[in-house]
Amino acid sequence: MRSPYLFPILVIGCSLLFQDLSSHLYGQFDLTKKRLHTLSESTVTILEKFDSEPLTAKIFLDESDVDRSRAEGLIRLYRKALPTLRYEFVSPTKNPLQVQEYGIDRNGMVLWEWRGKGVKTTGFSEEVFTSGLRKLVDPRTYSCYVLKGHGEKDPEKDFPFLKQRLEEENYVLRVLPLEEAGEIPRDAELILWIGPEEPLLEKEAALLETYLKSGGRMVICLDPLVAAASGASESFFSMLGVVLDSRVVVDMRSQLFRGDFFFATATRYPTHVITRGLNRVSVFPLARSFSIDPKRVDRKRAGVELYPLAETSETAWAESDKDSLRSAAPRFDPAADLKGPVVLAVALELQSLESTLTQKGGRLVLFGDSDFLTDRYVKIGNNLDLFLNAVAWAVEREDGIALRPKDPLHQPIILSRSETLLIGIFMIGVVPGCWVLLGVYHIRRSRRSHAVSE
Repeated sequence: MRSPYLFPILVIGCSLLFQDLSSHLYGQFDLTKKRLHTLSESTVTILEKFDSEPLTAKIFLDESDVDRSRAEGLIRLYRKALPTLRYEFVSPTKNPLQVQEYGIDRNGMVLWEWRGKGVKTTGFSEEVFTSGLRKLVDPRTYSCYVLKGHGEKDPEKDFPFLKQRLEEENYVLRVLPLEEAGEIPRDAELILWIGPEEPLLEKEAALLETYLKSGGRMVICLDPLVAAASGASESFFSMLGVVLDSRVVVDMRSQLFRGDFFFATATRYPTHVITRGLNRVSVFPLARSFSIDPKRVDRKRAGVELYPLAETSETAWAESDKDSLRSAAPRFDPAADLKGPVVLAVALELQSLESTLTQKGGRLVLFGDSDFLTDRYVKIGNNLDLFLNAVAWAVEREDGIALRPKDPLHQPIILSRSETLLIGIFMIGVVPGCWVLLGVYHIRRSRRSHAVSE
């Protein structure tokens, strides 16, 4: 006779067996279109730098902690990409001596050790883990000066998230009031000039020109409709073969974002190491256009190679009529406006004719907007990757040019104009229409039933 307990025992046994196998045979599949749960290119690049000497990780986290499952899933992804990685979870509650020995001051810290060096990280995200590993394998820092004195954006107030990401990638930011200093510091490996409202002074322009020609590196974000592009600034860029266009980019796709026409979207990335792998749009809330004119380069003193980096689609144009901009009713004028695609960013390589074989040429990346770096916009599309890649290229940091981890909680949906129109028709016309038809059908059916019953 079959025992009534046989089936429950088999179910419990199979469940225990499945649980044991799953703890040893771990597998994960990323079915998201944007590969949100796969290690990014920048993380893989960093992991490839670890040699046969094992990397170890001590994760200080209690078993009952709510972050335990997330930490396990993330560290397993790193282990899959780097089989020599060794890790262990340490309960701070049960191991107070280890907490004291390693200087762990909070739950959720990870101690990474490699080649006798150690780095501590706090939190469980790919950005945090990779930032710590970068400091282990590449401890070099890059001295970066942010120009001040012309109404520029403040790193602490205007783009704190970007400032944090730059520091995580080993860039040390310092403020430089160039007029007061009277010179560019010798340790300046990069100069940032972001969102100025006033132009350079003649003395400042001369200092920056000398700095570039002697191998200096710069990244500049220059907004439209400001005086920063006039005077000495205009001469400085003209010397490099870049014409600062006073027109504002009008993009018909921009109404998908905030309802006006001045939100420029970069949909094209000409071939360059900075744009390698970029496959999403970059957005610029209010952008100026650039014209590249190699004939203007002062070839008696320097040679310049210019490369467009980001361009709009053909539907955009550079608008010259300021009145139409104020009334938010721009119209393309073939006689005065510049038809798209419009250049929104450009890279320049400058080589002084007096340089030696050991002297490297200067590099500069120029963007036609600075608002795209603020916390409100920097996480959209390829904004962050485009800027950080530009910074890495400027300082000749090859491993810094890659696609970075994406925030799974910040993935805005960007639709084309036709897709937006179809959704609008569906929500405004089709859905209410269906309800109306159902109501009419219900009323007629009720009347028929009432008539039959009579």
